[in-house]
Amino acid sequence: MSTVGKKICFSVSILVLALVTFAYHQRVTISMMYANPELTGNDPWLHAVPRPLLDLRATDDPGTQIKAFGFEFEVPWKGSETPVRGEFIKRFSFEEDRVVALWNPSTDPNFAALLRSEGLSRILGRDAVNSRYSLEAATLNATPHPINLFTPPSESIRQFILLTQKSAEEHRGTVDILSVASHDLRGFQIGDPARVSSVLLLLFDKSDDELEVLVFKNPKTKSRITQGDVNRIIQTIHSTSSH
Repeated sequence: MSTVGKKICFSVSILVLALVTFAYHQRVTISMMYANPELTGNDPWLHAVPRPLLDLRATDDPGTQIKAFGFEFEVPWKGSETPVRGEFIKRFSFEEDRVVALWNPSTDPNFAALLRSEGLSRILGRDAVNSRYSLEAATLNATPHPINLFTPPSESIRQFILLTQKSAEEHRGTVDILSVASHDLRGFQIGDPARVSSVLLLLFDKSDDELEVLVFKNPKTKSRITQGDVNRIIQTIHSTSSH
């Protein structure tokens, strides 16, 4: 074999060795991308991230005060509680087929604490599992964008875990995630009432208790839920001493 041929063979061998080495070190990322193509695709929900709520105007119509599960807030409609069996959920019905449902925070498992106890803070990062709120923030801020063949395996694992959870939280096809805050609570609004018929509020108080509030209407009716209506809830909600 000529000298040129030997150099070519040597170069090809080095290239193959480099590719094999690269594939070995990136086997975690490659296997996850192959096994979970939906988490690295073009799903708009997975690419959505929280943005600040800019329209803070609240509807000031006479309404109803709601008390449930150690929280109080107002809605700008007239209505009453709808009996629901069990202690997990309370449902309130209002004029023109508007409904507000709340889930009992005491029945919500603390996944952040569970992940810390299982030693997953080294994978997800201490900041991500520091509280329920921080875990939800990390989940909603996760996107497929940083995952590629050059992503370090540790970061790939972190992103796939968060994206798996985010995928499970998709709310009725919405792609709007808003950061909200009021008084001693902070959290997220999932859904824009101008686009969808239901909005989910994930709110966390200073004790890191989470309250989920679902606001929706019958899509077959002409009634509307506005951002001002949702803002009325956000701006009046507060925790009570009977937690």
